[in-house]
Order: sequence, then C-alpha cells, then structure tokens
Amino acid sequence: MSWFSAEHLHQLISTYGYGAVGAIVAMESIGLPAPGEIILIVCAVYASTHHDLNIWGVIAVAAAGAILGDKTLAIQPLRPDGLPAATRLAHATARKRSRADSTQ
Repeated sequence: MSWFSAEHLHQLISTYGYGAVGAIVAMESIGLPAPGEIILIVCAVYASTHHDLNIWGVIAVAAAGAILGDKTLAIQPLRPDGLPAATRLAHATARKRSRADSTQ
C-alpha cells in the first residue's frame, strides 16, 4: 500500500481518527510532502458515510493542525531567539565536551 493511496489514508482515519488528520495537515504545513488535501477529502467522505467522525470536528482539527504546523513548528527557528539560542546551545555543548575530553 502506498502512503498516498486512498486505501492507506482510509485505514489511518479509521484507526487514528482526528489525530491522523491533525498530524498529516501539520506535517504538510511544516513543509513536508504530506497529502494534506487528500486526507481532508478522504476524511470528509469518511465522515459523511461512516458517522464515526463529525465533519465539524475534522474542520477544527485540520485548522488546528495547520496553525500548529505553520506558526509553531515551522516558524520557531526563525524567531529572533529561536535560531541564535539553538546555535548558542550547540556551541556551549561543544565547549563543555571539549573541556571534558581535555581533562581526561
């Protein structure tokens, strides 16, 4: 089964429900090649035929996944304190390791 096949997405939706929708839409919002639009179409058809999922819940989870992926996960390194803080932490860790290696 291919990742992009409708059968695989249907299995994800029936197994994980709203979590699969939110996770896949968030991955697509980050910039990963995930089938966000396809899962929304498959999920809408699934919600209309199986009644396990509510279409309004699907819309809410998809919106939350898109916001989470776009605003939180993808933009975090671009914040003024995001990337420089990560760089400082990496340099500090490297300095500590070099000091530890030199004392042994």
